[in-house]
Amino acid sequence: MTVINKVIKGISKRLYDCTKYPVYVDKKTNNVHFPCFFLRVSDTSRNRIVGERYLQTHTFDIWYLPNEADEIKDVMNELHELAENLYFILEYIECEDFLIRGSDMSYRITDGSLHFFVTYEVFLLKEKKQEEFMENLEVKGRINGE
Repeated sequence: MTVINKVIKGISKRLYDCTKYPVYVDKKTNNVHFPCFFLRVSDTSRNRIVGERYLQTHTFDIWYLPNEADEIKDVMNELHELAENLYFILEYIECEDFLIRGSDMSYRITDGSLHFFVTYEVFLLKEKKQEEFMENLEVKGRINGE
């Protein structure tokens, strides 16, 4: 499984475990149950740090919909409360056997929905091709003047 898929799985699991709201990764999902989260990758990058070590960065837009778009409700208090909780909920996520810390967290409320932004950075180590070892080495030495 790729790193980005592990991070998506970790975010989805953490959101569901803490809120019990469904998390959708694909925006074109039928039979959506509200309230729910939509998870969207907004930016990714990979930079070489040293040698075979890379830093892979993933930025997410986690979109929370409290109800269907055509329902008119005053949800500002609910959205601000959830946003404050997401800072703690998404601070650490579990990616299989290790934890990743979220950074650059922020949120924006537009049209009765919450957009929560978070970045996760993962260090990767590129596997080196195994070099063949020398089988035998013979060394002959002598002292000068002998």
